[in-house]
Amino acid sequence: MVTVKELKKELKELGLPVSGLKAVLIDRLETYKADLNKDNIWEASAKGNIQAVVEFCKDERNDINQLSVFDRSALHQASLCGHRHVIYYLIKKGAYDYNGNAYLSGTPLARDLLRKHGFRGKKDFITDEISLHKKNLPPIYFI
Repeated sequence: MVTVKELKKELKELGLPVSGLKAVLIDRLETYKADLNKDNIWEASAKGNIQAVVEFCKDERNDINQLSVFDRSALHQASLCGHRHVIYYLIKKGAYDYNGNAYLSGTPLARDLLRKHGFRGKKDFITDEISLHKKNLPPIYFI
C-alpha cells in the first residue's frame, strides 16, 4: 500500500498541487489507515469477535451506531460477514440500520435474523422499480 508521504512526493513530482481535493483525499486515506490499524467496533463486528464488541459496549461513552469512514455501522459489518451472534448482541444493545444496507447486504442467515427483529431494508427499493414500470420504460436485466 502506498504511504501518504509517497503519494505526496509523487504528486509533487508530477507537478500537481497537494492541496484542495487532493489534500482531502490524503486526509481520508490517513483516517482509513488509522481505522485499519486499531481495534474498533467495525473490525470486531466484521471478524465476529464478540468479546471485543462486548468490551466496546461496556464503555457508555461509545456509540454502537457510529459510522466508519465508509458509512458502515457495526451492525452492517456483522451482517455483511454473517456473524449472527454479533448481530443479535448489537440489536439487543440498541443497534439500528440507518438506511437498510445492513439488511440488504447481509448473508441469507443474517437477513433472517434481522427480519425477525423487524428490519426490512430500504423502503424505496421497490417503489423505484414500480415507478420505472409505470413510465413504460424497458425492464433492466441483470446478468
